[in-house]
Amino acid sequence: MTGSYEEVRLVKFHTPALLSEREQAAARRRFCTLLVPPQKGGFGGNAYVRRVQSGDRAFELALKMPRPDAQPEQEQLNRETLEEEYRTLSVVSNLRGFPDVYGFGYTADGTPALLMEWVDGVSLLDARSALCDGAVTCPGDIVAALGLSVLKIILSTQSLDTPFVHRDLSMRNIMLRHDRIPLEEQVSSGYFDICLIDMGSAKLVKPDFSFTVDVNAFRGATPAYAAPEMLERFKADPVARDNPAVDIYALGSILYELYCGHAPFEAELRRSGDHALLKRTVQPQPLVPATPREQGLANAIMACLAVSQDARPSANELAARLEPFARTGAPRKRRPVADRGSATTLMDATVPTRTAAQAQLASRPTPSTETVRSAESMRRARLAVKRQRTMALTMVIAALVAIVVILVLASAGML
Repeated sequence: MTGSYEEVRLVKFHTPALLSEREQAAARRRFCTLLVPPQKGGFGGNAYVRRVQSGDRAFELALKMPRPDAQPEQEQLNRETLEEEYRTLSVVSNLRGFPDVYGFGYTADGTPALLMEWVDGVSLLDARSALCDGAVTCPGDIVAALGLSVLKIILSTQSLDTPFVHRDLSMRNIMLRHDRIPLEEQVSSGYFDICLIDMGSAKLVKPDFSFTVDVNAFRGATPAYAAPEMLERFKADPVARDNPAVDIYALGSILYELYCGHAPFEAELRRSGDHALLKRTVQPQPLVPATPREQGLANAIMACLAVSQDARPSANELAARLEPFARTGAPRKRRPVADRGSATTLMDATVPTRTAAQAQLASRPTPSTETVRSAESMRRARLAVKRQRTMALTMVIAALVAIVVILVLASAGML
């Protein structure tokens, strides 16, 4: 024990990048001993998250572990799901709109633990009153701007080598950061600093990562927002569940709720025992636009709720349909992020930039240069690994082409 804090020690610690021995040692010193405050953590579907500090008190982090109260038959699945969540986060954490991930380890009794950034913000669910100015429904320009902000994150994943689908977008799993831009400024400007959390159901279609597990178990989604194909447990179509259209349906359901005050099937879901069948056979109540001008906004949201995946708009198509209705502007107030003495300066201060340094409490002492450099080294190493893989693949293809050319020339008697 350290004061009122409990110590949690991690062993077999993995980092999401290839680091030098010195950097690995620094990461272990910093992250393998965690200080856990006495407050209870927040429980999710199969895990709970606690707000902790690194052993040197330089970083505030989120520690995610399987639920301790799980039934024996569920316990192993929860462990494997958390391991796959780490693999997914390791791939997407370089993109804006996702939390940083620092590593994965096990406690002395073998309990897995995912260590990532503590996102300083509020969920859409908790921010609803501020977004809607205390009303039940939100203005159309806010709804459209929020939709665009989420779509920008979804579209950014298209740059990845492996397709990414979140599969459980909900009012709880979309966070609004407020460490750089006050929430009221985000609302007034329509510029939302969003972070997607809880990758427990997320999927990389063809993951290519050194730390791998194979989890074939069914993982569901929040019924109020999930597409029908995500709710079919016994007749699940794995191809349909991996389609980006499931995220479009969920986003449409969220925007529907923000615009009219309730989820598309809120009352019906409470009475139905088969949520998938309900969503496949019953049409949601059409949205009534707040003004005649917003008929196009209502139509765009309703299009997301089509039963057929092919009938739903793509992320690009939906963005184009929402853009004319979105509140636009630039926030006037921005909170500076404390300079941590790193040689790497923050990027353009006019753009919210997510760095590992943002995870530290503003009231904490400024950490050493070594602390920031270690986190920055992890980020650079992940990018270097990706470049190395690309170069290796290029060399293999060139070698294969050369072999084919030699064989062709030999068969033609030209060698």
